[in-house]
Amino acid sequence: MAGENNCSSGKPSSQHLQPSDGREPALTTVPALGGTATHTSTQDGPRGQQRQKFVEGLKYAAAGGVAGAFAKTCTAPLARLTILYQVQGFSFAAGDAAAAARPPPNLRHAFLQVIQREGVAALWKGNLVTILHRLPYSSINFYTYEHTNKFLVKHLPPNTDFQRTLAAGATSGLMACTAAYPLDLVRTRLAAQTQGHYYTGILPSLRR
Repeated sequence: MAGENNCSSGKPSSQHLQPSDGREPALTTVPALGGTATHTSTQDGPRGQQRQKFVEGLKYAAAGGVAGAFAKTCTAPLARLTILYQVQGFSFAAGDAAAAARPPPNLRHAFLQVIQREGVAALWKGNLVTILHRLPYSSINFYTYEHTNKFLVKHLPPNTDFQRTLAAGATSGLMACTAAYPLDLVRTRLAAQTQGHYYTGILPSLRR
């Protein structure tokens, strides 16, 4: 009758305890018919969790950098016109008082003026520096925000979602802007010049 206790139900046992060289038995899950075996392993431990967190952080950083670079490339013509509007870069000549006194052109005429004077590619002037700027900026922003947010979740009391989000956003923005500011300066210098090539690259722009 002892053998009937395991076989009378007609269902396979779902769990077996297997000894492992004097250590505590490891729990092995055996599936029912047609299932897939799953084994619970404790060999990873804290090291595996740290590795997983590091990989997740790299994913956030890479995703933020690629997304930021793609978005900036799509909006580069508008960004160039914005800088030209700010520095009054639509004057035809520095000594032409009549041209300097004219109101700035509308958006359509601004596009046409840049294309006529410098070509279509000029709408993306400084875009390479913009991409180099956005990669570290967006990566640091995403990475810092996620880790700051997780840190604050553990240390702030509950029902402080607004304060936590505000603090995480401010911290990540501050870190990203500080790290990427030199490239932002180079991008503005390259995009603002309309005549001549005083700034010819990233390194010469940084030196001057």
